[in-house]
Order: sequence, then structure tokens, then C-alpha cells
Amino acid sequence: MSLNWPLTDTTFLQNESKRLSSLTIDTGTTKPSIKVLDQLLLPAQKKYIEIKNVDTAVSLIKNMQVRGAPLIASVAVFGICMETFVNAGANFTKDFLLSAIARLIETRPTAVNLHNVLQRLLKETDGLDGIPLIEAVRNFSFKELIDEAKDNRQLCWNGVQTISALPRKHADGYTIMTICNTGSLATTSWGTALGVISGLQDRKLLRRVICLETRPYNQGSRLTATELAHQGIEFRLICDSMAAFAINAFDVDAVIVGADRVVANGDTANKIGTYNLAIVAKHLGIPFFVALPYDTFDFKTQDGNAIVIEERKDDEMRYFNGGLICEPNTPVFNPAFDVTKAELITGYISERGFHTTVGLEELRVHATNEARGQ
Repeated sequence: MSLNWPLTDTTFLQNESKRLSSLTIDTGTTKPSIKVLDQLLLPAQKKYIEIKNVDTAVSLIKNMQVRGAPLIASVAVFGICMETFVNAGANFTKDFLLSAIARLIETRPTAVNLHNVLQRLLKETDGLDGIPLIEAVRNFSFKELIDEAKDNRQLCWNGVQTISALPRKHADGYTIMTICNTGSLATTSWGTALGVISGLQDRKLLRRVICLETRPYNQGSRLTATELAHQGIEFRLICDSMAAFAINAFDVDAVIVGADRVVANGDTANKIGTYNLAIVAKHLGIPFFVALPYDTFDFKTQDGNAIVIEERKDDEMRYFNGGLICEPNTPVFNPAFDVTKAELITGYISERGFHTTVGLEELRVHATNEARGQ
């Protein structure tokens, strides 16, 4: 089953001052200046780093200074875009573009948005070289930014319609639980799961958010809590291990999470801890939704067993806020993501609507036809 609700309310999420901005653009007179927020410094420091070229983009993504599947894709595209200004002329060739795309895709293998947007860039520049290639890259980069903003508001709108159809435990609004960071700091717009939450707040349908800290990188406490406070949203920050108790303690109505990849059968890769949360929600009878841009679907991969799970540095677990919290040589297992099986997921919210696993098959057929130009 799939449902869609065209966004007709022009006032919905129009007040951009209410969200933190992950990206700034100054078009300038000769070339644009594109800067991205260094998320490793939050919440203590708000510092923007200029995306100067492909090398900068690769470094930002690898070092986790930017994260969130949609934002990673945008940073990669703008890294290539800025390369056309600093490396213009004979040096910016189709071979250079191919090499840059290969380097960028290697930075984060689990997130499929990065792969999808770069494949679209390849298709858009097919057969081009020289000045026509440079112009096509620049046009593509800024068009993607505009399209994402439009699609993102539609995704958030669809999420509000999906959640508002649920019964709620308190008349003054829904209590939503979420993990990791899926808001404006993970995208160039309002976000996915946190974007839906922002939409509920916009419509005065939100009571409270229960935000998991999301160890070991603490995207929940460092980033999501910062965004919620900035928007003036009522919330509580909890340790990841408190989720089951907190669902009952705070009368949670639904869980909404983001995704780094959703494959054909609906299995979903997301930040480590999502699988635990889905199991708890299923046991307690709480609806569990995945909110994601259409680009996050990977219909070429059949099930979650084939998803490559990135492992991070051991010291991310050995240290907390710069302090050692275990013996320095403690053996560590530190996967950045886990895979939540489709049977634990109530449905998927994208800019194309609300989808159950049956609806995903409709999307897969549509995606296949789009790829064939039908």
C-alpha cells in the first residue's frame, strides 16, 4: 500500500529561521563560496568550513565533520562543483570527474544517497567534456539543492499526515521517540525523521520528543538535542539503554527514525541502535516508521544481508568527550550501522508518500521503469 498527500499549504515549514543551517552559500561575483557546519564541534562551537574542492569534500565526509546521508551527498556534489572553479579548463576532464566520483563513493559505503546522486551526475554529463562539462556540473549542483528543499517539505508533510492518522495517548499532541540525528544538520533542508517532527510542531500536533543519545558518536545528544532546543521543542534526552523504559514512562505514541539505505524487501540500514529500538517498539506495540528521501531506496539490493556495514575507529568507543573510559587496549567492535528487518517496520515515509512493504514493490517497479526511460 502507498498513500500520498500533495502539499497544498504554502505556510508549512516556511519559517527557515527556526532550523539550524548545515550549509551556507554566497554566490559571490566570480565564484560561489559554499561552507558546511563542522558537526564535530557542536554544540560547543558553531564553525563553518569552506568546501574548496574534491579533497575538502572527501576529508569532511571521512572525518565525520559532516554526516547524514542527504548532506553527505550534497557535500560530495559541491566538492566537485567547486573543483570546476579551482581546477577549470583543461584539467577538469571527464576522466577527472570519474576519478573524483570513485573517491567520494568510497568515503561512506553504507549510505546509498551518495552513490545515487553521483550516478545522476554521471548521467547528466554523459558525452560532455571541457566547458560544456563544467557548466553541466555547476547547473546540476545547484538544481539538486533546490530540488531537495522542495522534496523535503513534501516528505515532512507526508510524515505529518501519516502520524496524525494515529491514535494518541494525550490530547495535547504526540510523543515521538527518535535516534541519531536526522534534522537540518543531516540534510540541506528540514530533515527526515526530525523533519517530520518539526512538521508536527509546525502544525501544533507535537507534545514531546524522546531523543536517544546515540552512542558512541553521540549524534543524538550533540546534534538532535541542539536542534530541538533551537526550535523550542519540548524534549527529553535519554541514554540508548533507557528506550524500553522510556516508551512506557513517557507514553510514546510512535518511533520515527531515518535511514542510510532501504533495500528492495524493506530491510533498513541506519545508525547503530536502530535495530534494538525497532525490536523494543514491536514488543510494546508502538508504530515504528522510517523517514527517508527517495534517493535512500536501493532497489538493486534484495535484502539487508547484502548491505555493507561500515566499521568505525576503535577509539570512538574507548573515549568519551576526550577522556579514556576503558583500558587503552580494550578490544572493540564498533559498527556504525545495523540492519532493521522489514517485519519490524510499520511503514516508510518519503516525498513520494507513505509506503508499506507492499508499497515498496510499487516503488521498485516505478524506479525500474524510470531507469529504462519508460
